[in-house]
Amino acid sequence: MLVLAAVITVIVVNNSDDSGNHRAQPSGSSTSATPSESASPTPFGDPTPTATPTDSDFESALPTPSNGKIPFYLLKVGDCYDRPAGGGGTNDEASCNGPHDAEVVSTHRLGSGLTTESDIKDKASSLCRNELERKAARQSPGTAEGTYIQYPNLNGYKLGIKTISCSLAGNSTMTKKLTKPLS
Repeated sequence: MLVLAAVITVIVVNNSDDSGNHRAQPSGSSTSATPSESASPTPFGDPTPTATPTDSDFESALPTPSNGKIPFYLLKVGDCYDRPAGGGGTNDEASCNGPHDAEVVSTHRLGSGLTTESDIKDKASSLCRNELERKAARQSPGTAEGTYIQYPNLNGYKLGIKTISCSLAGNSTMTKKLTKPLS
């Protein structure tokens, strides 16, 4: 599928769960943890997201998968997922109440005018950085030690895929799972 070919996955995160609920519920408690370093460089730039998508966006015209697979541009805050073997931009839905690779902390829209893959990666990292650091700092030590940022490649961006997904993961090498919703 053209859309799948138009997607690049940046930072490693994996997610799976044993219950049917793939969206985290708010937690009443939080603890402190040190945020981990991102697998991508920490770019500088405007961390303010652009406007939310409209019905005329390319992404909203795409069919919604119903087979437990979810493209990164359809993820919502609190969604938990597993990263499929081989990577790519389509994740496997997972329950937040069991082992899973990642949980979405925030989503943003890329603005217009980006002209290279590097521009897209740098802007995505910039938009995600502060929220991922804040959320990681509220986790129990050793819980969320990795970040995973998904964004379109240049072809996907030119087609109109502008949403990025910012997630926390067990670690950046996909060898450790989250086991409950983030706090």
